[in-house]
Amino acid sequence: MFCPFPAYTRAVLLVTINGSLWAPQVCVPIIAPIRYAKESMKQQVLFLCTGNYYRSRFAEIYFNWLAAKHNVAWIADSRGLALDGCNYGPISRHTLAYFDKRGITSETCERFPRPVTEADLIAANHIVAVKEVEHRHRFEAKFPTWHDRIEYWQVHDLDCAEPADALPHLEREVRDLFERLTAPQRLSA
Repeated sequence: MFCPFPAYTRAVLLVTINGSLWAPQVCVPIIAPIRYAKESMKQQVLFLCTGNYYRSRFAEIYFNWLAAKHNVAWIADSRGLALDGCNYGPISRHTLAYFDKRGITSETCERFPRPVTEADLIAANHIVAVKEVEHRHRFEAKFPTWHDRIEYWQVHDLDCAEPADALPHLEREVRDLFERLTAPQRLSA
């Protein structure tokens, strides 16, 4: 089928009519689908920690900063396995101070912690929990069928390490993950 409109393209729709499957070709606008396709072409990494307040938020923001800097089709998000009502504000002051010293900014610093859902796991191409001994049992208790799709790191929380030690460690882990995940895109660019 020839589509005579320049801003349109051919598409095949699957239709059932009286129990028979038909595949008519129709002309559809290409402007909106291309915009949507660009958005959906990004792959997603999901960072998990306990409260989605300190470590996972750091990893999300730092990964997204690297992705924007290197113009790759990856995006990060983060969630918590057991949100803590004792955390003050939307994000840890230690995370904010670390980024402030390095000139890293993000619009997502204003959002409050969010609990992880199965929909978050489905949307992710890669999942990382930042500390295995702290997160494996929580994750497997909530999502037992997802146990083989998660990468575990060993980045301590404030009860085991000072931010001056934990955040540089987390920065290295995120940078290493970024290098692994985006190497094919950066090499082909």
